[in-house]
Amino acid sequence: MRKFIAGLFGAALALGTAHAAVTISLEESAGDVTMDINGSIDMTGVFAVSDIDFRINAFMDPNDLIGVENGFIVLYSGGVTGPDDIGSGMTLNFGSVGVGSDTFTFDPRFGNIGLTTDYQSGSIISASALFANESFASLGVTMGTYVWTLGNGDTITIQAGPVMDPDPVPVPLPALLFATGVSLIGLRKRRSA
Repeated sequence: MRKFIAGLFGAALALGTAHAAVTISLEESAGDVTMDINGSIDMTGVFAVSDIDFRINAFMDPNDLIGVENGFIVLYSGGVTGPDDIGSGMTLNFGSVGVGSDTFTFDPRFGNIGLTTDYQSGSIISASALFANESFASLGVTMGTYVWTLGNGDTITIQAGPVMDPDPVPVPLPALLFATGVSLIGLRKRRSA
């Protein structure tokens, strides 16, 4: 038994290392749009392209930038591939930054990531923002799931709106046959009684 468990553990390790990921969730609620950013980024193969001054902003432009700045930031690039935008919006919209938010910005068009100057690879990123009196329509955001992949395998996912299940899971045929059989047995017992 111990050898079996050790073998399973070894097989799990052999499958490779898990990549880090950041998820940006956008939700409409009560006439506002909220943005929550959570995850971490592996900085392997990612390089700095420029520094930006101290800022405290939350912003969204579906064709250009999305994120939260809360301090001095450095822009990084790392071979990001994925969609060019998350909608048709062409205006930079500003929101309010949640208390204690970290910095994370993402430019889908050019694949740049903005992080604090002291960000350590793999550290947790957590940020939030509120776009008051806005909707997906007013921001130009198209609902859906958008995924970008960095050159090192990390992913950045933007989920705009609820997660949609494109293919509902059908009830398996054996379960239907079992339910039919149980029903027939019940009917047969009822008739014979």
